[in-house]
Amino acid sequence: VAIFSDHLETDPNFHDERRFHHDLRLERKRTSRSGRPFLLMTIDINCLNGDGSRGDTISRLKHQINCLTRETDIKGWYADNTVIGIIFTEIDVDDTISVTETISKRVKNNLFDIINANYLDDISISLQWFPNGNGKFDIDRHETNEVFYPDIVSSKNQKSLSLYLKRGIDIAGSLACFILF
Repeated sequence: VAIFSDHLETDPNFHDERRFHHDLRLERKRTSRSGRPFLLMTIDINCLNGDGSRGDTISRLKHQINCLTRETDIKGWYADNTVIGIIFTEIDVDDTISVTETISKRVKNNLFDIINANYLDDISISLQWFPNGNGKFDIDRHETNEVFYPDIVSSKNQKSLSLYLKRGIDIAGSLACFILF
């Protein structure tokens, strides 16, 4: 995967994972204030890892994504070099279903012209509105989709690992004190 890193990050309109997650967090905050929803599309291209022409295919995908989207839309790696993310911002919606279908159809028709037919069934495209239909913004509620909170989910995982490590050290220290005294 590292072989492609330099090649993949040359497009200033296509953000790396860290920047994309930062922009996603900013969009969540903007939406929470304004009440205007955004649409997050993820395209899982992990199946291309075994493809010898992966770098070329990704370059063509990125070019096509830039052609299909507006300048105000945010494009980048949702998951580094495996899942492409597109945040469609500033969408006036009365009917989220028809907007979702239109965008999905347009993207699928254009992107699948680029991808090798052997991989078409393995590529996953997901479209999700934020906020979801019930207007929830709270990550701690079970009905909220964690796909909109990769920054919080990853920090929770890091915190839980450090808590387990701290707990293990506390137990080891307590046992040592118990044995020595």
